[in-house]
Amino acid sequence: LSIASAVGMNISERRREIGTLRAIGCNPRQTMGLVSGEVLVTGLLGWLTGLAASIPVSIWTGNYFGKIFLHSDLTFAFSLSGALVWLALSMAVSLLSGLFPAANAARSPLKEMLSYE
Repeated sequence: LSIASAVGMNISERRREIGTLRAIGCNPRQTMGLVSGEVLVTGLLGWLTGLAASIPVSIWTGNYFGKIFLHSDLTFAFSLSGALVWLALSMAVSLLSGLFPAANAARSPLKEMLSYE
């Protein structure tokens, strides 16, 4: 969810940049392709960061609660299929959260996008 909110805010705040791209000749399809590539990279980096952080946290948590409740360490098991499901979810959420603000920006009048607030 934090990836989705960060991507959505990033695209909304970059309306002037998208307007500049349109002013120099980028059509809406090219703009959407650029934005979708960026949000997919952001989703991938978020997934990789979460994966890297989850492994040591899971090992520590399993050992900690295993000692408290079972008086022994728990065996750590990594699920590749679970990690791939989270990768797909991360990519889908990132893509959806970035494409809606980008589509709104691509449809906005160029004068409105380039004006100072």
